[in-house]
Amino acid sequence: MAKPLDARIASALSQDARAATVADLIDELAAQIDATKAEHDRLDAISKSATASEDEAEAAADEVTKLARRMVRLEAKREQLRARHADLLASDRRKAATDRHTAAKARRDELVADLRREVPGLLDKLVEFLVRIEASEAECQGLGNPGYGLEMLESAEALARGCASHWRNGFGSPITRLTQMRIPEFDASTGARNLWPVPHNPMASVQQAEAAERQRRHLEQERRLAETKTYRITPPETPGFQAIVETQTGKKRVTSSSLIARMTPAQAGAARTAGLAVEPAPDGQTIGMPQSGAFLS
Repeated sequence: MAKPLDARIASALSQDARAATVADLIDELAAQIDATKAEHDRLDAISKSATASEDEAEAAADEVTKLARRMVRLEAKREQLRARHADLLASDRRKAATDRHTAAKARRDELVADLRREVPGLLDKLVEFLVRIEASEAECQGLGNPGYGLEMLESAEALARGCASHWRNGFGSPITRLTQMRIPEFDASTGARNLWPVPHNPMASVQQAEAAERQRRHLEQERRLAETKTYRITPPETPGFQAIVETQTGKKRVTSSSLIARMTPAQAGAARTAGLAVEPAPDGQTIGMPQSGAFLS
C-alpha cells in the first residue's frame, strides 16, 4: 500500500531523498492542486447559484472554505518540495563535479609519474641520435666526391625519413629537419636550458657526455630493478662459519642466522658459491636485519 502523501513529502524532505523522487512528488502535488481548484470552483458556483437550495448553498460554501485552505497548504508543500529539489540537483552537480575532478586528478598524477619515469631517458636518447646525425653528415660531407666510381654519401636522416637530400618535398616546400628542433631539459625546476641544439663550444662534448651518462644510468637502473629479487640467505650449520655477501644494500656478513636481502641473480650465485643456501623469499616478506652482528658496516 502506498504511503500517505504527507508521509512521502516528509520522506522527500529528508537527507536520503533523491531528486527524481522529489520531482515525481511535485508533479503529483500539481495534479492535486489542479483537481482541488476545479472542485473549489464548482462548489463556489453552487454556493452562489440562485437555483440551489439554501442547505445546498450553505454546504457548498462550507466545502469551498475547506478547499481554499487545502489549496494554500498544497501550494506551500509544493514550494517546499521545489526548494528541496533545487538543493538536491545542486548536490548532484557538486558530486558529479567532484567525481570528474577526482578522476581527472588521478589520470593527471598517473601521467606525471609516467613523464618523470620515461621522458628524461627518451630526450637523452633523442639527443644522442641528433649528435650522431650531425657527426655522420660532417663525415660524409668531408668525403666530398670520393671518385673511383664510389657513390656520394647522402644524409642518414634523409635516407631514414625517405626524402630528398635537398630537404624539399614534391611541391618545393621545405622539410623541417630533426636537427632543427629544440629539445628542452626535462627538469625545469632550476631553469630553462636546452639539451639541443648543443652549443658549439668546448662545453659541447661535456654536455654530450653528460647526456650519454644520464642515459646509461637510466638504463642501468631499469636493468637492475628488473633483475633484483628478494632472497632468503641461510648459512650452513657449521660451527664458526662466516661469509660476506654482496646485496643491493651493501655487503652483509652472514654467520649463524638467516637474513632477507635484495640481490641480483649474479649476487645470489656468488652467495651460493660461498656455501650459503639462497632461495627466493615469499612475496611481501619483510627484509629484516641479520642477527648476531651479521651486518657489515
